[in-house]
Amino acid sequence: MIYADPSFLCSLYGWDGNTRTAQATFERDARRPLFYTPWQRLEVRNAIRLALFKLKKAGETVPFQPGNVLKCDADLQPGKPAGE
Repeated sequence: MIYADPSFLCSLYGWDGNTRTAQATFERDARRPLFYTPWQRLEVRNAIRLALFKLKKAGETVPFQPGNVLKCDADLQPGKPAGE
């Protein structure tokens, strides 16, 4: 079982400089499933919103669709391992 840091989850489900590394790490690690808590859900959603705000304020292109990233909750059920 994997308990992922919210920053890892943001990179895994969003698009940033660490996305490729997060994807490779997730694929390489055989300790499935990925555990997702209500606290992680809150942290991930806040981090995505903060990244969106900072990118827009800086006039930069947003490299991800915030709505799609926030919909990742369908993949991850708080309190249950992913994939159940």
